[in-house]
Formats: sequence, C-alpha cells, structure tokens
Amino acid sequence: MRKTPIYLDNNATTPLRAGAVVAMNEAMGPPANPSSVHSFGRNARLIVEKAREAVAMLAGCRSADVVFTSGGTEANNLVLAQYNHVITSTIEHDSVRHAHDHCHQIAVDHNGWRRAAFRNRLLA
Repeated sequence: MRKTPIYLDNNATTPLRAGAVVAMNEAMGPPANPSSVHSFGRNARLIVEKAREAVAMLAGCRSADVVFTSGGTEANNLVLAQYNHVITSTIEHDSVRHAHDHCHQIAVDHNGWRRAAFRNRLLA
C-alpha cells in the first residue's frame, strides 16, 4: 500500500518549490508594507520592484506593465472589466465565467473542444 500521497489538484494550487518557500519566508519576516516610508517598507518595496523587473524580463515587457494581484480571480476580473463583451467556454474557471454581465459561453464536446458553429454565431 502506498503511503505517500500523490497530489493531482494543480488546478487549485501547485506546491511551491523549496527555493520559493525560502524566498517568501525571508520577504515576509519583517513587519513591512511596501508603501511605508520607514526602512522595513523601503526594503519591502525593493523586493517587490526586483520581482517586477524579473517578471518583466521573462515576459519581454516593461516592468511598469507588470501588475501583481492577490490571486487568479482578482487578475481575471481586472482584465475582463476592460471589455464590453466576453466569450469563453462552459468549462472555463468560475472567476472568468461569472466575472462579466455580458459573458457568453461556448459549449464544448466530450473531448473539451469548443464547438465552432456556436462560436461563429457569437462572433458574427
């Protein structure tokens, strides 16, 4: 009998790499708000800005274009709020399917593929 669990719910949350845990623990040690003007706050701001620059480099964009959010739902809402009309699939995450009053959902087949005929009607 296997005693070590196998984690298969990476859709909900993915286990952190050991290096990420160490970096997070170091960053969250002092009581700091990156918007504060004292030394703890300035150090926290430096950590955030270094992370922003690293993400920008990986994404090939300006660091000013990188926005950090508290999670996926907030990020999805931030992006989708810019649009008057959203088309997604019936198997999309709830944070996308329910984020917009004008969100149309395209049905999928038993393989999870979008049905082109329905999509084409929505795009017409």
